[in-house]
Amino acid sequence: MEIKDYLSPGDAWLPLGTTPLDHVRIPNGYLRWRVSKAGLGEYVGAPVTEDIHGSFVNSSSAGRRCARGNGPCASGPFFTLLWSLGDFGPYDLPAFYIDRFEVTNRQYQAFVDSGGYQERKYWKEKFLRDGKELSWQQAIDLLRDSTGQAGPSTWVAGHYPAGQAEYPVGGVSWYEASAYANSPAKACR
Repeated sequence: MEIKDYLSPGDAWLPLGTTPLDHVRIPNGYLRWRVSKAGLGEYVGAPVTEDIHGSFVNSSSAGRRCARGNGPCASGPFFTLLWSLGDFGPYDLPAFYIDRFEVTNRQYQAFVDSGGYQERKYWKEKFLRDGKELSWQQAIDLLRDSTGQAGPSTWVAGHYPAGQAEYPVGGVSWYEASAYANSPAKACR
């Protein structure tokens, strides 16, 4: 775990040690934080110092909870504004991890190729259509590309368009994204 002054991004990182950290004094103020662990990548952020205590300083599992390329989002109230409908919220969102980058076609192809559409265990959400629950098989039969193969609706013959391996995957439903997130393909990114 390391810190540096937020207003001096070019400065060297000040090492605090390895978690769990005890009896470490941290100045109040806005700091950059870097938490890293070999094989898992790193978190770099600038959370408010008073919020850090429970998140990192006394948590020996901080480096183990998120896969490479993921970052934590703190719990708290969420508000949104839809221009035609007005304000919505507040909603109390729980803490969660979110990818720093979009899932690429290449990454999603690994899910498709490894049988992700045949493995029921990845599909943990109830399928709803027009307010009615579908069976897993009924839903999977709807999740097809333009040629009838399992996969994103924008793909052809079970594959993404040529030359677009590193483009963000498109044409996936919320259900497909959730199944991908539950699969080993997600963990190997």
